[in-house]
Amino acid sequence: GTDDNSSTTITDSDFAATTDSWTVQTAAALRVNSVTTTPTTVSSSQASIAVTIAVENTGEASASSLDIAAADLTLKQGATDKSSEYTLACSNCSGSDLTIAGGTIKTYNFTVTVGAAATTGATTLDCATIAGTDANSSSAITDNNGATTTDSWTVQTATVLVIGAIAFTPTALVQGE
Repeated sequence: GTDDNSSTTITDSDFAATTDSWTVQTAAALRVNSVTTTPTTVSSSQASIAVTIAVENTGEASASSLDIAAADLTLKQGATDKSSEYTLACSNCSGSDLTIAGGTIKTYNFTVTVGAAATTGATTLDCATIAGTDANSSSAITDNNGATTTDSWTVQTATVLVIGAIAFTPTALVQGE
């Protein structure tokens, strides 16, 4: 090269004794692939219904400090959010589970209890938002698009067994019985 101040040619003929290298990665990018559940019909007050959310990091850098909690699983009837009518708990939404390596998918497991007064009818299960941090740059990353594939169930009123009356009509009576 050339020194701009003196116009002198500058060279390095002995090269560096120690070199270093690094890998450039694309930024972490989150996508909610799916929200899935098995039952197609649930009843008011039904408990321990399994729901799974699959989240993909489509980038190369790890996504860390994921903010995925019960609030991120949404239950809607049409455009109306009915999530408050349910109790939601995630079994693996903490610690090391909050990091997704680049190019991988991680599933988050929820249990859902349908409220006693839950609105009956068709209900869509989705994940409205997932957020985290790019592990290399510490930049915030978010997916606000909802799941690529959602699931649904129909909420029905729980069956209540009522015994109206018990009648006993003996066919014959025998003294002493």
